[in-house]
Amino acid sequence: VVSVEAGGVVKAAGLGEATIRLELDGAADTLTIAVVEPPEGQIAFVGLREQREEGGSGLPLWIISADGRELRGPLYGHASNPSFSPDGCRLVVQETSWLRRIDVQTGYGPVIFDRSRPGPPVWAPNGERIVFSAAAQTGFEFFSIQPDGSDLRLHSSLGERKAIRFDFFPNSKSVLLEHAILDSVETGVSHTDLYELDLEIGAARPFFSRPSADEAFPAVSPDGRLIAFAGPVEAGGEAYMVHILGPDAVPRLLTHPSRIVVTQQHPWGAPASAGGPAFSPDGGWVAMRWNRDSRITEVRTDEQGERFAFKNTLGEIYVMRTDGSHPVRLTHFFATSQPDWGPVCRGS
Repeated sequence: VVSVEAGGVVKAAGLGEATIRLELDGAADTLTIAVVEPPEGQIAFVGLREQREEGGSGLPLWIISADGRELRGPLYGHASNPSFSPDGCRLVVQETSWLRRIDVQTGYGPVIFDRSRPGPPVWAPNGERIVFSAAAQTGFEFFSIQPDGSDLRLHSSLGERKAIRFDFFPNSKSVLLEHAILDSVETGVSHTDLYELDLEIGAARPFFSRPSADEAFPAVSPDGRLIAFAGPVEAGGEAYMVHILGPDAVPRLLTHPSRIVVTQQHPWGAPASAGGPAFSPDGGWVAMRWNRDSRITEVRTDEQGERFAFKNTLGEIYVMRTDGSHPVRLTHFFATSQPDWGPVCRGS
């Protein structure tokens, strides 16, 4: 019922549980695995084949099939924070000072916004608008444009309250955003809560928060029933993990801290973590950037002479069911931005 191809791809005759018998030099063992339908669609992300010491304003754009069998790219060399159109045929990406629309087949496309240093863009579920935040003299403001770059609209001004990452609710009229809350004027310490912003009237209201703990990189399932976000396991924690928030408003961990203790941070300052969740088009899976099984790049010695593993903290692309089961690692190089999951393009 089960065969293993070169490269470790497992094929099975049917769904359910399957047993693999392993034999080596006369020793034998068995392994029971779960056989599930692979997820469908395509996942866009920005990443590097080799870790580097300094960040940049844009890195190569890649697209990988949700079952991990096909990797395309680099499609474009200076992108970040991709967002699919509802039909999966186009992407909008953020660059240093503008937004660009890219055809997923050719990897090319025009600049559609080139003012005010826009933040990460998100394509509305109905396909009619692309929304993004931008820093203005009065603080952060939310704008939208049509996919061709026309009809610029200002929807809301949040003042000095920082709000960069967000995702649409299914109605295409409101978004769920991370909202910076100042904890102390003296120290400048703040944390981010989740707020819902009505784009039609420009009003924001609290959606979910935990005392002095971040909720960042929010994602909304296509039916609006589930929310995914990245945040520490507890207040004050450094390692971000992905949480799922259901109708009961009780968050549960979808990922767990790495099994390898990381005592050295990457020069970019990112601790070991999981983040940037994105739901599959059918809402049954979540993609994310996670460094659970990332390679150990080298072994170092600290000031006390003790050796420790220095591990890639940028993470790679994983998918898993929304109940936390069946985690699958899709990439084997460094993902540096939040992925987005779209349907397979059926157009010409």
